[in-house]
Amino acid sequence: MATYGYIRKDYIYPTLIQMTAILGKGCDELYTEDTDIIYETKLMQLLKVSQKEDIILVYNLKVFGKTLHEFQQLLTVIQTKQLRLVSLEDQVDTAKPTDILTLVNLLINLDRYYVSERTKIGLEQARQKGTLLGRPKIAENTIKKIQYLYSKHHYSVRTIATLCEVSVGTVHKYIRLIVRQEN
Repeated sequence: MATYGYIRKDYIYPTLIQMTAILGKGCDELYTEDTDIIYETKLMQLLKVSQKEDIILVYNLKVFGKTLHEFQQLLTVIQTKQLRLVSLEDQVDTAKPTDILTLVNLLINLDRYYVSERTKIGLEQARQKGTLLGRPKIAENTIKKIQYLYSKHHYSVRTIATLCEVSVGTVHKYIRLIVRQEN
């Protein structure tokens, strides 16, 4: 029975903290994955060499960088190979019975974290490619037209939006600016 440590470089937790905790528990071999959560070559290597009753030791389950569905697939592989997964910080050990509420809360928090993290990564990649994010800017003359139609003609928000070919939300945004300037 071998004990394999698995860490992801500086992902969530500094590499040194992960290594110290895992090596302190006495692992036979340490697999270190790069920070990028898209790649998991070391995890695949670890799963390939592991045998029945081996232990996979992680500092926190977040190092896997997986959604609930992907995490379920990983757990299925671990169960099929009859491996044991131990997360030090989460206090999860697949060899021990776990309170179902604790496990559900842990998985919900993991999923929420990964969705947020992947969204941030996607937004950053889009920015690096030069993609403009957020509501598109409108021309200065359109802003003046919205202000004019609202202040001078007292048109409804929907009518102004139609005439200026913008959304109702955009009209509201610029009307709020007018109201603030008047106060």
